[in-house]
Amino acid sequence: MASPSSLALLVVCAHGCAAPVQPELEAGPRMVPSRSAEARQPHRPAPVIEPVSVKPPSLLAVLDEADVNLIAVTEVDQFDHDDCRAKGARTWIVSAIDGRNEGATCLGDGASPPVCVMFAGADPAHVSRVMCKQRALARPVEVPAWAQDLFAAMRAVPATDLVWQLSPIQDAVRPSLAITVDEQLFVAIRADAGWLRTAEPVDQMMRLAGRRVLDTTPLTGTQSFGVITSSYSGGSGSGTETTTLTVLQPTEHGLASLATIQIGQFTWILASEDRKRYPKGAESLDARPHVEVQLAPRIEPGALVLAVERETIAKHLQGTCEPSSDDEAELDAPCILRELKAKAGRYKLVEGTFVR
Repeated sequence: MASPSSLALLVVCAHGCAAPVQPELEAGPRMVPSRSAEARQPHRPAPVIEPVSVKPPSLLAVLDEADVNLIAVTEVDQFDHDDCRAKGARTWIVSAIDGRNEGATCLGDGASPPVCVMFAGADPAHVSRVMCKQRALARPVEVPAWAQDLFAAMRAVPATDLVWQLSPIQDAVRPSLAITVDEQLFVAIRADAGWLRTAEPVDQMMRLAGRRVLDTTPLTGTQSFGVITSSYSGGSGSGTETTTLTVLQPTEHGLASLATIQIGQFTWILASEDRKRYPKGAESLDARPHVEVQLAPRIEPGALVLAVERETIAKHLQGTCEPSSDDEAELDAPCILRELKAKAGRYKLVEGTFVR
């Protein structure tokens, strides 16, 4: 689970949120369902309508209006940077670059004018340090036109228990964002129609990340994008990071998922009795016994080509793949190596499925 200083996004929880809520894409009024028939007064058949709840402006709509290509939004941690927060108000740090490649990093609460310096990057820890501890050393700049609208959009969102993170996907053919809501990863891409977001998560688990966005139009025949994501699962004894390629197609309702295929896996195994043998394993998964296979995707007309880019296996994990039916089968490193390498090859997309 991410720290309390995680990024915030637009989410509406008028009566509390029992389950993760997807980022809002559109602004406008929303009707709250009428009360039940039992709650109506006798002999008055007309339903009682609760007051209309109006959604705050969509962050993606603001990005479209402001011509913003890259954005990172960090909510200031009240415990680590109390002197950086506006008194009695939630405060954010927004880093953005517009279509003219002009950028800034700004601190504000959406009510008073923000303070801005030269673009300081997108890493939450770094921009928090710059704006809350080293701002006097940073070069001040004029407040960009987009800043006040973005801070106002953030201020309009009520605080919730959901953990939000927003970060740019740096290796991308189009401006792209990875949006995590608790343990779900959504993706937003600036397509020809403006900023579009997936209606459903493209990945789910822990330690979610957007790695790369590539053009898959030659594969599908119409405009589409391939997004490479990674997610993590595991415990103290073992864990797995899975890398996935998902093909997304722009629609009038956002980005729709066409197909998904696994293109990588990193599984580490370290029993408690072996930890003294691998002292550096506490700091790096690579220093633990592990098996890894990563496939590199290449897009050709009508085809996806996967080639082995990297393969490693610890010496004492090597051997013959002997599939087991018990729960420990997933820790069979030789089987993991063989199965992932066998995915290399040439695929076509048939009715939402990759077929050799």
